[in-house]
Amino acid sequence: MIPVAPAKEPPHFDKRVRQKGLSAIDELVGRKPRLKRRGRRRKKIAAREADIPADAFPPFWRDALPDMLEAYERRCTYLALYFEHATGNPTIDHVLPKSRVWDQVYEWSNYRLCAALINAKKNDLTSLVDPFEVAEGWFALELVAFQVIRGPKAPPGKAKEIEETLLVLNMPECLKAREEYVTCYERGDIELSYLERRAPFVASELRRQGQPPARQQLMEEALGSGQKLSESGWAQEAQSGLRWAAWGPALAKVLEPVVQAGRGYEREGVDCLANVVSGRLRRLPRTCTIRARQSGRRRCS
Repeated sequence: MIPVAPAKEPPHFDKRVRQKGLSAIDELVGRKPRLKRRGRRRKKIAAREADIPADAFPPFWRDALPDMLEAYERRCTYLALYFEHATGNPTIDHVLPKSRVWDQVYEWSNYRLCAALINAKKNDLTSLVDPFEVAEGWFALELVAFQVIRGPKAPPGKAKEIEETLLVLNMPECLKAREEYVTCYERGDIELSYLERRAPFVASELRRQGQPPARQQLMEEALGSGQKLSESGWAQEAQSGLRWAAWGPALAKVLEPVVQAGRGYEREGVDCLANVVSGRLRRLPRTCTIRARQSGRRRCS
């Protein structure tokens, strides 16, 4: 989780959501509705508002979803992950549950843009950390199993809420989503600027923990030209026979130490370097031997 600033209530929210909802509540408790509508009046099901079952409230809050997606840049306020247009499953979470606080059911300030998976797991819990209350450093990401953990600046007074929030944030599907973003970044498939838009929590943790730059940035540094390379530029450099020795200065920032031996790489050098940097090295061409120490010493030949 990262700090999320509350978005301003849209000017049309009152008419589209709040007033419709309050009028429905009037009917559910047997009062004359404040708004006229077509069709039969809803049946009285409770003597007072607090007794209305949570599933009896008409879901007018769904009409606010397009505004929520725009206001929060299509990112879940809990996971800080982007909702894809066709395959994402965004929902509106009521921070104060419908079953407990009836007068907040149709209030913009009580809504959080939330992945359906998180919303279902959260259910009626009120002990989770509110994304609007999170401060920098409350949560951190460990880059082995991709679990969210207690951050270095987590306040002791919020220990219980943070622990319960971690149970929700670390479902298997959430771990996999973070892993895929990190893997794509390490391979050089995406840039950090893209990651900051799609998964800002992951991006901030990679930066905080000093992770290596993406493959394209490493290549630009190694070439020393200062020019930006497109995907076609990558292919051209590989075809032109970029030598392994040219990667030395950039690799030194990532692996310590790197001992280069044997003949230089041709087209294989680029992909091989990417595998080393990403930590997913399985097999090297026989033209070179690398000794690299990250956590221990590894030798491949």
